[in-house]
Amino acid sequence: MIEMICVLTILAIIFSVAVPSFIGYSERYYERICKNTASDIIDDIKVNCVSERIRFTEDNLSVTEIIVKTVNEYADGDLITLFSDYNANYEIRINSVCPHGGTLLLSWTIVHNDINDPEYSDVSTVIRCSEHGNVIYRSFRVIYK
Repeated sequence: MIEMICVLTILAIIFSVAVPSFIGYSERYYERICKNTASDIIDDIKVNCVSERIRFTEDNLSVTEIIVKTVNEYADGDLITLFSDYNANYEIRINSVCPHGGTLLLSWTIVHNDINDPEYSDVSTVIRCSEHGNVIYRSFRVIYK
């Protein structure tokens, strides 16, 4: 009987150390999945914007359409809002991407080279997770045809 109590005590000590460690590993794993997915979204946006022949419009519809189309592939039609202001700053909220149910906020800014002679625009993108606080930033140049 004493041997059984000793074995159960040792097992309890092992589990008290192992379970919190496992929970910490799994939390970091989910955070890494969220960060990698956010990074993939922005990389796909960059590839799609750079590879397509985009026409110049003063209201940035071409770049914005490509970004929304790319995000829709990840979000399964679960986009919450698309917000824009007059300074070419845009935001879109994305559900169902974070494994813990966080909402991703994708923001992008389009800065034109010269409105009278448009050759390219610089696009800055930032994505944040409400659950993990990850921040991914990418900047790229869009050349117009």
